[in-house]
Amino acid sequence: EKLTNPNIQDENLREVFPNSIDAPYSHVRHADAILLIYRLTRRFTYYKDIFITAAHDGKLLAWDAGNLQLHNVVLTGLDWITSVVHMHHSHRLVVATTSGVKIYDIVNRELFTVRYYDEIPPWLLAHATPMALSYYFDEKKVIEYLIIADHDGIVTIYSFYDNGHFPI
Repeated sequence: EKLTNPNIQDENLREVFPNSIDAPYSHVRHADAILLIYRLTRRFTYYKDIFITAAHDGKLLAWDAGNLQLHNVVLTGLDWITSVVHMHHSHRLVVATTSGVKIYDIVNRELFTVRYYDEIPPWLLAHATPMALSYYFDEKKVIEYLIIADHDGIVTIYSFYDNGHFPI
C-alpha cells in the first residue's frame, strides 16, 4: 500500500524528518528550480523574519521563517533571477536578473509588498549579466553600498547617500 499511496510514510522516517508542510497552491509556488534562499531579518520584533526564494521561473516568494508557510508573493514575471539583496537602511529590495538589476521599495513591511523604484541602466553594466549582489551600510558615513558582480568577472559598487539618492 505504501507504493501506491504517497501519503503513507514509514514510521521510522517520521522520527528523523519533521512532519511535511502543506505546500502552497500550485499557481503560487515556484514552477522551476529554486536558485537562492535569502533570509531577511526584520529590524522590529513585531515583524516576522522571512525567507525570500527566487527561481528560474522569475518569481520571488516570501516564506515565514518560523513555520516555513508562504508569507507573500513578492514579485512575478521577472527574467531568470540570479541574486537578491535587502538594503535594510533604505528598506529596498534589489533583484538581479539575466536582463539587469531592478530596485524596489518595500511599501508594506508586515506583508512584505514592494513597488518598483528604479533600475541600474544596462549600459552601466556593460551588457554583462549580473550574477551576484552584496550590500554594505557604513553607519559612520550613513552611506549604503550596492555591490554587483557580473559574468565577465567585473565588480561594480554603487553608493546611495540617502533614501532619495540614486547614484546614476
